[in-house]
Amino acid sequence: MKFLICFILNISISFSQSVQTVYGEDSRLDIVNSNDPLFKELARSVALVISNKSYQKKNNIIDLNFESFKSKFKVCEQERFSRQTSFGYCTSFLVGKDLLLTAGHCFDLKNTCRSTSFLFDYKINKDGIVDKEVNKDKIYHCKKIISIENSGDLDHALIKLDRVVKDRVPLLLSDMKQVEKGEQVLVIGHPSGLPLKIADGAQVRTSKNQKYFKSNLDTFGGNSGSPVFNLKTAKVEGILVRGDIDFIFAPWKTCKVSKVCRPGKCIGEDSTSVSALSFFDNLVEEQKQYYKENENIYKKAKRIYSLRNKERDYYRSKKYYLKSYWID
Repeated sequence: MKFLICFILNISISFSQSVQTVYGEDSRLDIVNSNDPLFKELARSVALVISNKSYQKKNNIIDLNFESFKSKFKVCEQERFSRQTSFGYCTSFLVGKDLLLTAGHCFDLKNTCRSTSFLFDYKINKDGIVDKEVNKDKIYHCKKIISIENSGDLDHALIKLDRVVKDRVPLLLSDMKQVEKGEQVLVIGHPSGLPLKIADGAQVRTSKNQKYFKSNLDTFGGNSGSPVFNLKTAKVEGILVRGDIDFIFAPWKTCKVSKVCRPGKCIGEDSTSVSALSFFDNLVEEQKQYYKENENIYKKAKRIYSLRNKERDYYRSKKYYLKSYWID
């Protein structure tokens, strides 16, 4: 049986409502290292939520103000990804030609529509680094919040962007009214503001409430708003919105380490069911109309989702053993 490694997150209001967890072995993987072509393609439709103050525009180039994950979160050197960058505070994903879904609690008095942007392709490249300068075409701005609920069972926000997103496929949404217990799920997003990660090997724990379901996904603060996919259908079942606590100080008190919970001690990760959203039917119809009117996008989506029918290697990441401490 797996045991749960939990992390306490306490550095900013943007993360404080959405602290999440790692279950058993850490299955997070940089998207560039995935050998699953289907979800590697769908990851292109996932965007980091960032503040307008976190970058500078220089002609057609955007200069990103990165921080070190190690220094930002005060984690120990042996923590995974401690030497990577951290940027932004939530995750979002494309559901229409100019529409994104994310968690509602990613917006508050500090993080408003006017002050928020969305960055695609914030990820480790083939050279093992993140581009600090990106083309302005990869950043979109919030034009309007169409629907929002920032707490409770239906935590969500539907965002209209300042322009149409080109060459990226709106993710298909599951119409399953209640995802079944034991269903295999995976998540793509930005844990702790890290470059894009994919985490698989998880199952739905409970789904008694049609508005949300619990799973044992490996997620952190920063994953809030991430799409939670059904492994078999590749459709989005939910929006990651809540989870367990993140980091604790190591016994020597100078940095933070993974908190390990005994089996059954931790609460699991909550995802808002997309099919429970009041605008779900209209959104699905809008997707269909968009595909009907845009032959190139339709062909691209058809090619990507056809990969569901092909034999694919299961890309579960290697086992990583973290230096951790039992907490009762």
